[in-house]
Amino acid sequence: MLVQGFTGKASTFHGEIAQKFGTNIVGGVSPKGGPGVTHMDKPVFKTVREAAAELKPYVSSVFVPALLAADAIIEAIEAEIPLIAAYAEGVPQHDQLRIHAALRSQSKSRLVGANCPGLANAYGCKLGIVRGCVRDCAERRSNQ
Repeated sequence: MLVQGFTGKASTFHGEIAQKFGTNIVGGVSPKGGPGVTHMDKPVFKTVREAAAELKPYVSSVFVPALLAADAIIEAIEAEIPLIAAYAEGVPQHDQLRIHAALRSQSKSRLVGANCPGLANAYGCKLGIVRGCVRDCAERRSNQ
């Protein structure tokens, strides 16, 4: 999983939980990124295109404010990341229309969100802010 908005407070908090759950975070994107920059012992890039070219993520987890969410999601679509999960609440309607048009113009990426709590499964993958089932799923995995 690639994390957009990687160095922010919310993405760091939920990223640490995701890693404990078993999610493979391969790196992130932040305006503070660049060569040699790391966060949570993972590389930080300035753009999704750079990160996708080097890391080849299957998922992008978009932790950016609502007013920046459309550009971040569209950047992930343009980088052809297969699954994009976005959590921002209150994305403006005109931005949602831009996102929808970008999704319709291609067939490589799909989007969950914006304004979704994320996704989690019992096999060790947690995206976003979803929390309720994480402990239960982790316990089930450890008992297998």
